[in-house]
Amino acid sequence: MTAAVSVKLTPASDADAQLWRLTREVANLLDSLPWVLVGGQMVAILEAEQEATIGFATGDVDTLIDVRAMVGIAKEATKRLLDAGFEPDTEGARGYRFVRGDSIVDLLAPDHLGPRADLRTVPPDSTVEIAGGSQALARARTAELDTGDGPFEVRIPTLAGGVVIKARAAATAQEGRAKHERDLARLLALVPDVSELRAELTDSERGYLRKHAALVDIAHPAWQMVVGAEDGVAALAFLIATG
Repeated sequence: MTAAVSVKLTPASDADAQLWRLTREVANLLDSLPWVLVGGQMVAILEAEQEATIGFATGDVDTLIDVRAMVGIAKEATKRLLDAGFEPDTEGARGYRFVRGDSIVDLLAPDHLGPRADLRTVPPDSTVEIAGGSQALARARTAELDTGDGPFEVRIPTLAGGVVIKARAAATAQEGRAKHERDLARLLALVPDVSELRAELTDSERGYLRKHAALVDIAHPAWQMVVGAEDGVAALAFLIATG
């Protein structure tokens, strides 16, 4: 088994620290289940892993559960959240979202599932499939994360997995496209060896990145305030080049 990568991260504010405490709690709640952290927290951890400047994290914890690896995982993960005091988001009518005061946890499923996949959380409500989820799960690994309260283990994708899921999210988002594009830009700016990343990505995954060819222009709003934007633009240009 591959050893967990160690990552240290300093919260930028009290609100940020609270969000990381929630991340720790969720990681403990989902322990023993096949899952991976996605969303803004994933991006921040990948930035910290590369010792880069960490951008703003989101206000919720996005989890992706592998419904193909475990029968009934959506219900089991839901039960663990409910037992911890979370409640279904009845106001937003989102079967994947659970709230407890100001704390928000999204319970998501990967894409490319068959019609028999059980996505039920609190019946009749269900979670939703997210584009790129399968690639993120396929590249999941364990990180030992220390945000100041002692280390804890959390499942995250590799940088390649993060790039793919963010490229898919930005291309398919009904809302929040600009946020996903910014997250993608932040990840592209982290690439330490673009040739290695290109070799790791499949042709179809590089095709997902080509949908964001507009980001090759450094004037694109997604690059604003991104440290290493020039490197990110160059990385994207190389990744989407044909031949």
